[in-house]
Amino acid sequence: MTDLANGWAWTTLGEVCSHPQYGWTTRAAAQGSTKFLRTTDITRGSIVWADVPFCDTEPADRSKYVLHARDIVISRAGSVGASAVIQEGPPDAVFASYLIRFQPSDHVDKRFVGYFLQCPDYWEQIADSAAGIALQNVNAPKLRALRMPMAPLSEQERIVAAIEEAFSLLDAGEAGLHTTRTRLKRMRDSVLTAAAIGQLVPQDHTDTPASSLLPDRGTSAEAASAPGLPDGWCWTTLGSLLSDIEAGKSYSAGGRPAGADEMGVIKVSAMTWGRFRADENKVLPPGTRIDPRWVVRGGDLLLSRANTSEYVGACVLVPRDHSNLILSDKSLRLIPVDGVQAAWLVRCLRSRPVREQIQRLATGTKDSMRNISQEKLRSIRLALPPPEERARLVTELDRLFSFIEAAERAVSAALGRSTGLRRSVLKAAFEGRLVDQHSSDEPASVLLERIASERTAAPATASRQGRAKVEAS
Repeated sequence: MTDLANGWAWTTLGEVCSHPQYGWTTRAAAQGSTKFLRTTDITRGSIVWADVPFCDTEPADRSKYVLHARDIVISRAGSVGASAVIQEGPPDAVFASYLIRFQPSDHVDKRFVGYFLQCPDYWEQIADSAAGIALQNVNAPKLRALRMPMAPLSEQERIVAAIEEAFSLLDAGEAGLHTTRTRLKRMRDSVLTAAAIGQLVPQDHTDTPASSLLPDRGTSAEAASAPGLPDGWCWTTLGSLLSDIEAGKSYSAGGRPAGADEMGVIKVSAMTWGRFRADENKVLPPGTRIDPRWVVRGGDLLLSRANTSEYVGACVLVPRDHSNLILSDKSLRLIPVDGVQAAWLVRCLRSRPVREQIQRLATGTKDSMRNISQEKLRSIRLALPPPEERARLVTELDRLFSFIEAAERAVSAALGRSTGLRRSVLKAAFEGRLVDQHSSDEPASVLLERIASERTAAPATASRQGRAKVEAS
């Protein structure tokens, strides 16, 4: 961005804001009297104070770190560049050391500065300024030096109003899209549940009864009576439908995925999201001894035996061979008996009745890592349809899921377009193209001279409290 609209002028963040200040170092706590704002509490320029934790300890010079209306906080590490404007009436709060506090001059609209900190030009400068390998960061001098275009004060107010009107419309549209995404997820769950209890496709009384497959497995007594199920269905266990369960091995692996000529061990995230993700793996050291039985093959039904409480037992079908990937000790390969299609079984395992059993049977002291044993997996109770109906169920599920997935892709694309529109609105705003210029507006250069003059007049040796009084006057 080089050309400016009439009446605009170039400045820097440091020229229109007070001297930046780093935050307080302590830990977050569940209870307390003072909120503790962290980088993770800032999402797309806003703060949900109800979700912000409290301070573990109070700073000795507490007043130095208390947040006030008009403050702008910027993340210097982690989510580098993320920012928020503290609105009127904030709770009693201090800010963390990974945040840097600025306070805009009274001669600029704080919201105008806040929106600049979201525009594409700002993010390009942040990308150029950030440093660090393990943890990207940016310091206060670099933030102060960020170049920003300044509009006349009256035009700043018109720009802010136009941005907020556009963003309000986009917010409403995105809320509708997120609601649609939630409903599609519920639809998927409902379809799977209906398939699991015999309510998705019509029954054909000429189908072979499911119980005819089970006498040799000791389930004929239960199969003879199937309360709550359609004719031809029977209750059974997952173990009765499996010829074997195979597990991988624990390896000392690297942090990056394996390259084309390297071996990798799959992570639980390879099985978490409904499709096998081959790139979710960790590279193995050269020369690692590999048992060929652990190699991931096309048609494998894989299940994560360890994961969060929400995803433990997540399962996928592998579409093709991956000769450079092997099973980990947290992944299980389920091998169905002859006559039981893996394509039907994987969908049954994702249904709500089965998922609820897996979550109930999983053990572990923390929700962040739950485990389910092979023995408990085999004990899971499920409804078995006749073999002909299983084939019809797979066909119908594929048909319905194709519509659901198409709708989900459309929602994701619309959300992406909305994000792009926000960037376009902000880009136009700070290039002076969003609202009309008025010849009667006081030029931004005069505004900047006024800010500089007041700063020069302030005593150079003023304490921070003294500077705050000058800026607040």
